[in-house]
Amino acid sequence: MGWSPETRTAVRDTVERVVVQGGQLHISRKPAAPSATAAPDEDDTAPQVHVVPLPAPRPRARKEIIVPGSHNSSPRRLNHALVLAIARAKSWMRDLRSGTYADTTEVALQFQLNDAHVRRVLRFGYLAPDIVEAIIEGRQPRSMTVKRLLQGIPCVWSDQRAAFGFAR
Repeated sequence: MGWSPETRTAVRDTVERVVVQGGQLHISRKPAAPSATAAPDEDDTAPQVHVVPLPAPRPRARKEIIVPGSHNSSPRRLNHALVLAIARAKSWMRDLRSGTYADTTEVALQFQLNDAHVRRVLRFGYLAPDIVEAIIEGRQPRSMTVKRLLQGIPCVWSDQRAAFGFAR
């Protein structure tokens, strides 16, 4: 939405400066031009500052890409954080096997993470292939999140399917 020429002129002629500072907006008005009718003791030349509180920032909402399904299937929900975590686990595992990193401590230092967190994420690389496929295609249960997987992943694939809500 654009401003009219009159509005732009009024703002340009009356606003000296606008400062955003700590959740507030400070608007300084230009000093008024001295008028012939003003009393000498009135201070019309001092700039006026109006302080307006800014609205609180909105919390970051979880974003999902919903891929429409066919008439026989439900819509897909791609969880990018989950896909990224699995990709990191596979990449870190490959780099550990190849000797790029000596151990998980070195991975943690490289990515500025906690060593225990790196070890928990590495477990994502041991998910059953059909579960990984479902995650990549956005067919995983809504309850399957990075946070949920960080709590622990069963070693046996059938136990993983049961724990994470995959019917087989």
